[in-house]
Amino acid sequence: MAVFICHGIIRATDAGLAAGLAPVEVAERLVIVGAGDLAAIASQCPDRLDNGETLEEMIASTEGATALAVAHNRIVNAVAATGDIVPLRLESFHSDEAAIAAMLRADETRLRQMLARIAGRFEFAIRIERRADSPVIPPPPPVVTGRDYLRRRGGQRQSLAEGRMARDAHIDGIEAKFRLFADDIRRLPFVEGGSRKPLARLAALVRRQSFAAFEAEAVALMAEAEGMEITVSGPWAPYCFVVDAERVHAGEA
Repeated sequence: MAVFICHGIIRATDAGLAAGLAPVEVAERLVIVGAGDLAAIASQCPDRLDNGETLEEMIASTEGATALAVAHNRIVNAVAATGDIVPLRLESFHSDEAAIAAMLRADETRLRQMLARIAGRFEFAIRIERRADSPVIPPPPPVVTGRDYLRRRGGQRQSLAEGRMARDAHIDGIEAKFRLFADDIRRLPFVEGGSRKPLARLAALVRRQSFAAFEAEAVALMAEAEGMEITVSGPWAPYCFVVDAERVHAGEA
């Protein structure tokens, strides 16, 4: 029994976008499953892999899940480079092509809307961090009396609050400037791990014809951001702007 991993949704007329693409490494072939004017790109995997594991067992391991995610993103971004695709998270597994076609028919209206929304647009990731060489606040002098302590604590709280307000206002200003060249911007939750926790994580939805202006603005903001470090990566398939796509993960192998 095969397992089909759905990578993304395209228009049926764009099926040629996947021509020549290889499936994920553990799959037998890449297939295009159509239903009406929509189509899904999927990798057909065997019930058991060459090492005897099931696909479910492979994904249960960190190494296996990472390898599969990298291959999945390779396919999605290769299609996004030349056309429109609603990228699905690596959770859309189906038992056969008929199940994929049923999913497309059941979610046809919403998938059409998502394709229209991202048409000709890509996602850029923006990360704002405090610069590693930002000035360090010197430690306060020793406390002498209880009154001094309370006064100092009150002053520290006020200074921290004012610092946070100034920082947030600065980040809002950076976001506003990026918005001039983006159709939409979303603030993303922080991800655990890494050596430094960012001050903000953003995703920007940018039209292809606005790439040059967006990237020029990014360079300018990087140069003028005092005490902050701005990193921009992309363009990527617009995962953050098709979150409703998670609702089409109804198929199960």
